[in-house]
Amino acid sequence: MKLNIKICSLLIIVLNCFTGKNILAQQADSTQHHRIIIMPFQPEYYLSDAEQDIMLKTKKTPEEYRAYFRRGLDFKIEAAISTIVPCISLMQDTSKTVRRDLMNYYDNVALKYEFPIASKQVKKEKSSTESTSKEILDQHSAPQYATIKGDTKFMNATIPDTAFYKSLLQKYNADYILSINQFEIKTNYKSCIDIANKIYRRELMIHYSLLDAKGKVVIGNFAMAYFPSNSNLDTDIAERVFPEIASQLKNALAPVLQIKK
Repeated sequence: MKLNIKICSLLIIVLNCFTGKNILAQQADSTQHHRIIIMPFQPEYYLSDAEQDIMLKTKKTPEEYRAYFRRGLDFKIEAAISTIVPCISLMQDTSKTVRRDLMNYYDNVALKYEFPIASKQVKKEKSSTESTSKEILDQHSAPQYATIKGDTKFMNATIPDTAFYKSLLQKYNADYILSINQFEIKTNYKSCIDIANKIYRRELMIHYSLLDAKGKVVIGNFAMAYFPSNSNLDTDIAERVFPEIASQLKNALAPVLQIKK
């Protein structure tokens, strides 16, 4: 009888140790994962020189196709980012509470043009490849692109109200915010694809900032893709360009979060 009691006691101790190790392991694993809140761009930060062409082709009002672009881009970005890290979009969730949080974010965010901000990881990669040609280096750094504003600065996002920022992260159990700050479509009349039919290359650019748990912008830059000027259906533009934009964002965030692409 005493022997059985001793055996049972040993089993309980072993099980407790095993369970304790599992809990510690789970806690350790949980600290290795990030969660990102995705903020879509504000409608007033949609800039385009292709409005007439898109309106004629789609037979929609600017409000209708702009809303389609905003929803479609956000959906593609969420789908791409979720493959490397858990994320939540405050646009895809249509509940009143989430909508209110998104509006509060817009009220608190400060947007201004700044020069691109590279992460420490990207800077290290660049410094270790000094012998690489400038053309290749530029693919991993800030693109030399003249925005509608007329220079190479991007639209950056900061949150001056640190209390609001921390409460937002805590509410959604997140430690990063990916802020999409501006959406641009610009026709490059110097890049002619088809001279006979006057088809030019259009550039669709997204300005974005990744803010960490302290509200610091760890990376801020552009993501850009191209489509021809004779492609003016909103659905066609979205299918051509948004997956590439989303992929660029995913690849930009991966080294920052120390996750393999």
